[in-house]
Amino acid sequence: MAGTNSFGDAFTELWNNLVHGHGTYKGLRWIIALLLIIGIVWSGFMFKKVLDFTRPSTIKLPPAKNLAEEDSRRLESIIDSFRAAVMARTGSSTLSLAASNTSRKPFVPSQKPLPLEELEEILAKEEAELALEQKEQRGFMEPEKAIPPVMTVRAIMTMPRKTIAVMDIEGEGMGLVVKTGFVFGEEQQGKITAILPEKVVIDWEGETIDVPAGM
Repeated sequence: MAGTNSFGDAFTELWNNLVHGHGTYKGLRWIIALLLIIGIVWSGFMFKKVLDFTRPSTIKLPPAKNLAEEDSRRLESIIDSFRAAVMARTGSSTLSLAASNTSRKPFVPSQKPLPLEELEEILAKEEAELALEQKEQRGFMEPEKAIPPVMTVRAIMTMPRKTIAVMDIEGEGMGLVVKTGFVFGEEQQGKITAILPEKVVIDWEGETIDVPAGM
């Protein structure tokens, strides 16, 4: 108890000296007050920073560029240059030959340009020749024949007056009962011309096809 009272008395005396003392205690009071003021100001500053950090901010984005329009212009310029190159290469053999000779012999003076009427006549002649060649090529082209469907003869039945067969024909059906004269195909290209005991004879666009029984 004596130690506790002595400590309490010492603390009380120290407090009284800080509050009411003079000399050194007065300077100490000012230091404590200054530290207290600095702490309050610092706390307020940190609190303001926290508020500023939590406040939502508006981000201003720069105006977006019209990339689609720029790409469209770039694509149009590429198409125009490609079209010009194709026309220059395929338009006239005379002009192509002149350009080739000029590029290969830079020191040889180039030929004088042809008159417009003569140039149009040459182009018209070349177009007519090209159209005639295409027409001749189309005339010699044979139409492609359709591929016959997959056909299977399941069974052949011979009766006193007629013979029938059971067939699977691709695109027509499975287990079809057919007889001579049966036609099939998208454009009726196939026709059964004969049903024999061992096979079925089919005419497909003028070509004879034998389908054995069991195949």
